[in-house]
Amino acid sequence: LGNLAEIPLEVVVNVAKDLEKKAAHIPQSKEFSRGGGKRMADILNKMNEEEAAEYLSQVQNSDPDLYSDIKKYYLTFSDLLDMNEDTASEFWTNPDIDIDIFSLSVKGIDEEKVKSIVDIMPKKKQAMYQPIEKPMPKKEVMNSRRKLVELAQTIINSGDMNIEDIIGGEGQEMIE
Repeated sequence: LGNLAEIPLEVVVNVAKDLEKKAAHIPQSKEFSRGGGKRMADILNKMNEEEAAEYLSQVQNSDPDLYSDIKKYYLTFSDLLDMNEDTASEFWTNPDIDIDIFSLSVKGIDEEKVKSIVDIMPKKKQAMYQPIEKPMPKKEVMNSRRKLVELAQTIINSGDMNIEDIIGGEGQEMIE
């Protein structure tokens, strides 16, 4: 084309129109996420808690920077148990917490920890709480824990709480 001396304007216009028509059928470019802490946290949230914890410990050993980035977005049931008093009070008094799911989720957890959480709950839920004495399938316990973590994620996504408040736990620095 660079060597052609005289190209009629009509040909250029026709070629341009044809290219425009054909370009309309070319798929648009897509934007892909290449990873990072938020994307990894989303993947870990879809895994069961034990597998996610195992994977997270491997990441902690191999890439501490990625681990700290993931922890900004990844929430576990242990994080819910270890919240500071103010955040725990805000979360555990939430009316969306089903007491039966809570009872199942704390199966196997230290009784003192469970009692401290139950004491935070509204009086009506405290009266309704019955610890589960009989052995329960691990899958059911993990599913109930997952439901509470999903509730916490929903509260965080709505803007009512910050994940930093939850994962800060008891070790969060306070000023008096």
